[in-house]
Amino acid sequence: SVRRLWTTEYRGATTLMWLGFFMIMASMYFVLSWTPKLLMDAGSSTKQGISGGMILHLGGIIGQLAFGFLSAKFALKRLIIIYMFVAAVCMILFGMYSHESIIAMYIAVGVGFFLMGAITGFYTLCPALYPADIRATAMGWAIGIGRIGAIFSPFVAGVLLDLEWTSSSLFIVFSIPMLVGLIFVMSIRTD
Repeated sequence: SVRRLWTTEYRGATTLMWLGFFMIMASMYFVLSWTPKLLMDAGSSTKQGISGGMILHLGGIIGQLAFGFLSAKFALKRLIIIYMFVAAVCMILFGMYSHESIIAMYIAVGVGFFLMGAITGFYTLCPALYPADIRATAMGWAIGIGRIGAIFSPFVAGVLLDLEWTSSSLFIVFSIPMLVGLIFVMSIRTD
């Protein structure tokens, strides 16, 4: 039952995971949805914009594999925090250098690596916070709330683009949910 997620024992974890999933997915789906277009708006060719999106995904695949390897050696929560922080920094740098195609491509690898690695951490941390009999319900609801952020952020980015915000400013703005989500992860009790 979903009600069990809101008992005194699990209420804190549920609230923080839902908010954390919302924030990280808001950042991630902004990046996945808008990177090629924003690179082109910043002066890259269509080919470079599409390549930027592909490089971002390649970095993500490597980041997820690295996260899996590192999570066997380091504390999961600490690793997620590091990944989220570096992802936010990479997003800010990507925004600052989006008009420099070559530099932006290198930074895109870092954005993908740390952003997608961090989301992998969420998929690992959430089940660990609940007993087996409510784990699937907890994950399903956390992912569902995250999907609201995934829908919301590309829409907001489109509105901001209509208001003539620059690609640089959008990457900086959408790094903020990543940093807020980091605070939620720091607040989760894992002991």
